[in-house]
Amino acid sequence: MKHSSAGLLAGLVAGLVVVTTSVFTSGTARADVPPPSDYVETCTLEKQCTGGTMCGVFRGETNAECAGAAKAKSMVERCQTWGANTSTAVFCPKDAPVPPPETKKKSGCASCQIGSRSDVDGSLAAIFGGAIVALALARRRQSQWMR
Repeated sequence: MKHSSAGLLAGLVAGLVVVTTSVFTSGTARADVPPPSDYVETCTLEKQCTGGTMCGVFRGETNAECAGAAKAKSMVERCQTWGANTSTAVFCPKDAPVPPPETKKKSGCASCQIGSRSDVDGSLAAIFGGAIVALALARRRQSQWMR
């Protein structure tokens, strides 16, 4: 029994769509990654101001009651701590001096700032691997149909 090449092409395209979608939707959830091992929290009351307050933050939304009370005391949000789903916002009096940014001199390998391309390379490899598998399955089906 013979089938048209259009059906073969449609099956191949569908296979590629499934493989590509799964590759791009299964990446690392960067928001849930802990801070780097050399990370030093700079958003603390001690480092930002005196006479301030801290409010909880959940999924990017600062606790409205706490933030409202801070704003009623003429405070402004200065910063937020490291965190994906939960963190803390630091509110300081409007006229509180802004602390100078901390500068950390890097040395050795940490000064290179070489980025990792493993995510990109892995995605490309998965796409090409998926395409090869889809082509092999399509050829196998085609050879079965032609018998």
